[in-house]
Amino acid sequence: MLLKTMAWRKQYKIDVHLDIWSPPHVISKYLPGAWHRSDKDGRPVYILRLGHLDVKGMLRAVGEEALLRHALYICEEGIQKTKATPKISSWTLLIDLEGLNLRHLWAPARMAMRRFTEVMEQNYPETLGVVLIVQAPRLFPLAWTLVKSFINENTRRKCLVYSGNDYLEDDGIHSY
Repeated sequence: MLLKTMAWRKQYKIDVHLDIWSPPHVISKYLPGAWHRSDKDGRPVYILRLGHLDVKGMLRAVGEEALLRHALYICEEGIQKTKATPKISSWTLLIDLEGLNLRHLWAPARMAMRRFTEVMEQNYPETLGVVLIVQAPRLFPLAWTLVKSFINENTRRKCLVYSGNDYLEDDGIHSY
């Protein structure tokens, strides 16, 4: 697996990706995500407001490859941020699903997510510490059923789901 990852990193020029990648204007302007402070364990936190993303519009405007490149950029940023903090080797992903609806389950979007997940799991194992999914709407069980089939068990165990405002409770994201 390590040899495959090294070949993949060379093929996609991942080791210089942070230096050479410049996201298309549409991604910079409309992708609702950014790095934010750290969790209680010191892991950097990336917040993605997925429910506010116009998935169909973004895929049509920039294509799957540009979105994958940007996801790789985020992963590489996460690795750099963990290196800057002693004893930290993973980062936290907080996915805010407020606004999630059926348009987010569009078949090309699901296929793109499957590809992104496969690439991340194959080439960035164990860099993701926790996935906090907040404001999961009533639609979430359907979405999760469609998505969880292509997420490996180890990654699924890292996912904590909070519906409505449950994430604000004492045992919610404040624990992280």
